[in-house]
Amino acid sequence: MCDHTDVTAQELAMKLADYIEKRYKDSNSISGVKSGFPTIDAITHGFQKGNLITICSNLCYYKNCFVMQLLHNIITKDKSRFGFVSYTMNEQQFGLAMLYRETLIPVSKMVTGMMNEQEVKNIQKAIETIFTSNVVIPRVCSFSFDELCNIIRESVERYDLRVIYIDSLNTIPIEKEFGSQKNRIMNIIKKLKMLAVELDISIITDYFCYENIRDIFGGNIDNEILVQKTGFVYTYSDIVLQLQNITEKKGICSNRYELEICCSEYGLGRCKYFQFDSKEDKFLEEEEK
Repeated sequence: MCDHTDVTAQELAMKLADYIEKRYKDSNSISGVKSGFPTIDAITHGFQKGNLITICSNLCYYKNCFVMQLLHNIITKDKSRFGFVSYTMNEQQFGLAMLYRETLIPVSKMVTGMMNEQEVKNIQKAIETIFTSNVVIPRVCSFSFDELCNIIRESVERYDLRVIYIDSLNTIPIEKEFGSQKNRIMNIIKKLKMLAVELDISIITDYFCYENIRDIFGGNIDNEILVQKTGFVYTYSDIVLQLQNITEKKGICSNRYELEICCSEYGLGRCKYFQFDSKEDKFLEEEEK
């Protein structure tokens, strides 16, 4: 929780000394919330308090798969006190998505009940994992950004949450909308960063970004090509994870994806490659170059 008391220079110096000494003694440990992806954790040292983490891509389906695997890692491996806030997904949909990540049993089989005895046992075991986790799903019933922020404040206060995920920048409402989509998103990002600092937590969100090249080149492009325009996302985000497909041959995309990791707080950046398994709808382990 955020300490609202003022801090003098002497108190700051003492806190910094304690922090540096602790980090020196625990130099091999991750100080923040672990993402579960080795390269991300190595660069960011985990998601820190006050951080705004933005995941952006023009690949909506694959972005969602990556996000869900990231959230599953935080919930089941890091076991941080975690809040899931969404305008597009209810608690059952979120729960089924987490069960799928834990068991790799398709959600369609769970919904239709077309499971064998072993699969039911695996699901029951996964439910126990969720039961012992520290997940809270605040009830979102607001139609303004300010109300949403108040819901998050109340949830952090009540459950002592360490990290919040908000799904997504494209769906977050904001009062008195004006200007372009870019300006709207920038305004939201700025306020989310301020909220992360205010509450002393990590806030994770994502952004689906695209621009139709056909519109730019006057319809001379046969296939609809989507490109990412995300420079403005970096303005207030401490960590940006940008996912894009890798084209193996001209015009042919593969199931290999490049994740650009940028940590502005430490001035570090790196690209990492992932494999996507279409049969299991998940990103596999990071590839080594």
